[in-house]
Amino acid sequence: GPRRDDEAARQRGLLVGVGAMLLVPAALLGVVLAYVPRLRPWAAEPVATAATVVDAEQAVPEGKALVAGRVVDDEGEPVEGARVAAVVRGARLAEQTTGRGGLYALVLDPGTLTLVAEHDERMVASAELPLRAGEARRDLVLPLALTRTVRGRVTGADGAAVAGAQVRVEGLPWLQRSGTSEPDGVYRLTRVPAAEATLRVTAPGYAVASVRLRPPAAPGDEVLDVRLSPEEDIEGQVLDASGQPLAAEVQACDGRETGQRLATDPAGTFKLTRVFARCPLVAYHDSFSPSEPALAEGGRVTLRLRAGGSIEGVVVDEATRPVRPFTLGVESFVPSFGDRTAVGGEARPFDDAAGAFRLDRLAPGSYVL
Repeated sequence: GPRRDDEAARQRGLLVGVGAMLLVPAALLGVVLAYVPRLRPWAAEPVATAATVVDAEQAVPEGKALVAGRVVDDEGEPVEGARVAAVVRGARLAEQTTGRGGLYALVLDPGTLTLVAEHDERMVASAELPLRAGEARRDLVLPLALTRTVRGRVTGADGAAVAGAQVRVEGLPWLQRSGTSEPDGVYRLTRVPAAEATLRVTAPGYAVASVRLRPPAAPGDEVLDVRLSPEEDIEGQVLDASGQPLAAEVQACDGRETGQRLATDPAGTFKLTRVFARCPLVAYHDSFSPSEPALAEGGRVTLRLRAGGSIEGVVVDEATRPVRPFTLGVESFVPSFGDRTAVGGEARPFDDAAGAFRLDRLAPGSYVL
């Protein structure tokens, strides 16, 4: 009897001890679990790089502007979890995720911007919004619309696949969508807005191809196969300031390793390979100012030289009396472009009572008379 009671008491004591040992880790685990919910919201909060997210009803901070509203679907229902960004020239200045009721609110610096909202396969962009300091634009509703996938195959004129072609959507300054064709020429661009834009395709050795993107008539992928043409030579001509053909020098891609300088024929015409179509061309002549830089649009370009400058002065003797008659000319000059020293032409006679002279049609540079 007594032994059994002692054994039962010992077992009860052992169970109590084990239970106490188990309660301590459980209590610590409860502390850890209590911390976890407090940490999660920090990781989920959106990051605004250049703006502070505020409540839509708050006052606008001094020197700032406020845009606020809600994002809705095509049935007018609010969309929670949509991303709203303020975009300026393709750069996102601030971004926020909509909360309950699809609401968003961004504080921004004054200026002109575009609001872009995205959620799943839907997207919308506002018109450009000019904002002044202290201005609040509230109740801006952004209705999401379906995007599309643009896909296809890039080939050459012979039908062979063109790998590594750059495919880009242009005409949407608030968005950048681009990709590269695979070895079999296939490309695929996803989440392209269903708006008018241009598909631009470039590849080394081929002329640039542009295809118009129009709003789709029905949902689904848009298949656009693009055939590239071989690059052709660029033809051009140089004209003087009065519009007459003139022999001159033409510089392509100045300052680059791939740059080239060539002389035109007597009629001012020249040819370049198509590789120079994407860099500016400039014409030079010793009697004129350089032409404005120009690109060869459509494989042709005309470079018009601008009127040259002049040097004028007076020739005097040791007593500062005017000298007449006299001859004067350019011995040499260093143009402001290039690294050459040019030799001047023959001297000209002058016979002015005041010893005055004037030399016209001079290119920019340093002159020795």
